[in-house]
Amino acid sequence: TINRCTEHVQTTSNFCLSLAYQAVQAELISTYAKALVAAKTADSEKEAECKSGTGFVCGGGMQHEQYLKTAQAAWTEYADNQCSYETESNVGGTGYGAFGMICWLKLAADRIDQLGSGE
Repeated sequence: TINRCTEHVQTTSNFCLSLAYQAVQAELISTYAKALVAAKTADSEKEAECKSGTGFVCGGGMQHEQYLKTAQAAWTEYADNQCSYETESNVGGTGYGAFGMICWLKLAADRIDQLGSGE
């Protein structure tokens, strides 16, 4: 998608990238929501094992949801900072917005894979 978008003049490229950004953002939100459900389920299952006495240890394994939320917040901050770093030399240029979107799209694709691998 990125390569197809960048084959065009700047205005068309920016429009194409903004559409890709919206689609990937929606996919990231959806994948994160599914990962949260899986984390809540894992926490509930561990809690049930603990209460029934069938679990390995009652002291741990029930914070998947909290760790995922913390990890996602940290990832969002990382992505913002990484893309700012990568595009710093382009501030003020006509391609600055596009470069930022390209950076974020690449990082978000990796994050979607990370979140999806836990399913």
